Amino acid sequence: MTGSAAGNFLHFARPDITEAEVDAAAAAIRSGWLTTGTNAAAFEREFAEFVGGDVLSVAVSSATAGLHLSLEALGIGLPEACQLVFQSAAICRDARSWSSRWATR
Repeated sequence: MTGSAAGNFLHFARPDITEAEVDAAAAAIRSGWLTTGTNAAAFEREFAEFVGGDVLSVAVSSATAGLHLSLEALGIGLPEACQLVFQSAAICRDARSWSSRWATR
């Protein structure tokens, strides 16, 4: 966008990042553990405590992995003859999750 329209642009979501988040991200990068390790284990533990009950929390590295595990945990599969329709912006993530679950049938 150019001109005055750029100044009036409606942002989808403005980030609310404090120095605490910047410091935590820098510490994670310096640790060498970006998707696993002590931070992920602490998050899993704290999230399970937050949810409460007899809950197992597992951090994953992508939305695709999360969707796949959700389908597995719920035992959701697809019938033999079905057609899937996906939103174009989500097709890679969603289609991969469903197709990998469906392929095991």
